[in-house]
Amino acid sequence: MISIELLYHSASTSIEVRSNRHSHIERNIASVGDVAWAECRMRQTTTLSKWTILSYSSLAVPLAILNVSLGTYLPSFYAEEIGISMSAIGLIMFGGRIWDAAVDPLFGHLSDKTRLSLGRRKSWVLFSAPVLMLAIYLCFVPPAHASTLYIALVTILIYSAWGAIQIPYLSWGVELSKDYGERTRIAGVREAGSMLGVVVSVGLPILVFRGSEPALAQVLLLFTTVLLVLIPLSALSGALWCRDELDQAAKRPVSGLAEFAGILKNRPFARFLAIYMLFRMAWSGFDSIFVMLFTNYIRAPGGFLPYVFLQYGVSIAFAPMIVRLATRFGKHRVLAASLLGGALVAIAITMLIRPGHAADAAIVFFLFGFTNAALWILPTAIVADVVDYGTLRSGGDNAGGYIAVLNVAQKFGLAIGVGLVFPLLDLLGFSATGHNDAGGLAALRWVAGAIPPLLLVPAALALWRFPIDQRRHAIIQRRLAARTSSTPNEGQAQDVDIPPAGPLLFFPHVSKSPS
Repeated sequence: MISIELLYHSASTSIEVRSNRHSHIERNIASVGDVAWAECRMRQTTTLSKWTILSYSSLAVPLAILNVSLGTYLPSFYAEEIGISMSAIGLIMFGGRIWDAAVDPLFGHLSDKTRLSLGRRKSWVLFSAPVLMLAIYLCFVPPAHASTLYIALVTILIYSAWGAIQIPYLSWGVELSKDYGERTRIAGVREAGSMLGVVVSVGLPILVFRGSEPALAQVLLLFTTVLLVLIPLSALSGALWCRDELDQAAKRPVSGLAEFAGILKNRPFARFLAIYMLFRMAWSGFDSIFVMLFTNYIRAPGGFLPYVFLQYGVSIAFAPMIVRLATRFGKHRVLAASLLGGALVAIAITMLIRPGHAADAAIVFFLFGFTNAALWILPTAIVADVVDYGTLRSGGDNAGGYIAVLNVAQKFGLAIGVGLVFPLLDLLGFSATGHNDAGGLAALRWVAGAIPPLLLVPAALALWRFPIDQRRHAIIQRRLAARTSSTPNEGQAQDVDIPPAGPLLFFPHVSKSPS
């Protein structure tokens, strides 16, 4: 897809943009009034109160704790202490993830269609919270002799309840503000909460059970208690302090498959979806072999947990800086720079760290934490702006559908990344259970250091010239505002055009053709 910058001619009411790669002329309708309004809007600040953003973001902490618990503690608990066979657990967890991906679009569509006085996103969060709490208790505190069927059913229940609360929750964040910078701030605080939840899920058992080796049942009971307290408190906090309003510039959502067909026809969204899958594949593959990389190569004193805490602590600390940089230079460019930085860190962590040197590991994980912050914060903030473009072009009122498709892409990216690196390691002669010679260890280092850059660099290049920047988003907001205005003819203002898709990695310069 070819990205363009808005080019303005002071004497004209519209601008023609010619791509060097295409012979035809694309019309990018942007009136002089639009430009002036956009520049004025970019200088303005639309600020939600800190308490409002914190109230909304608080739910991210328990949801992150739940996510880590499901992926890290629960499978081992079922195998070691409940006695479910490894093959059955693998099948159940795989089926649970497939079910999770399948129901996300359903919950996105249903939450888009909901019309309640309480608010459509708020209603789903509040009504789903008790179901999720019940599912957590049934999953984390099962009967002593729970059957495989029981585990399968409660797994489906917890993934269903999780989707029913997560998709509307993220969609709610898209709709809290229409401001380009404010959306980044909302995502920054929310994702800082998510990172805090990851730190809590790793560190809390160490603090509570220090000096002892707790059973996994004890760890999960601890998390059950924490989650059953945090989920209702955070859900109620958001419901009390955060608004949940319909977009008056949008129509009712389209029903059925037509909604998702329309979402995928949104060219900026389709482009970002491909980029998003690339960098999710890169980091899921790296994360899946990180423990093996640390154990076999890095071997820094104290184990890997202190460095995980360092990484996430740095990400949380630098979240405000990422928000400011994204508002100033553009979300897409800050994210692209972070992807390039992450590629360099992946190379450094596998090629430059001296085994057993804590200082080397600390420096690299510090840098890892800095580049990682943007990966948490910016994707949903970018999608929020793309949703506005979709609303402008089609009139659709379906932020939930967009978030659901993004979540499905994330899950496929995670699965493909893991499915890529493990067979590659096996092919190159690395053994996860046996002894590895120099060739096997070299294979581990090369896979961990090469796969991320091979995926991250193309993703960053494609993202650098993403078509929706702050100025163009302000013009989109101008057109959406015109739809709700009673001023004659303003509601008929033409759309901001996005040029047709081109090769992913080619970004020809744009020439001006004055009218």
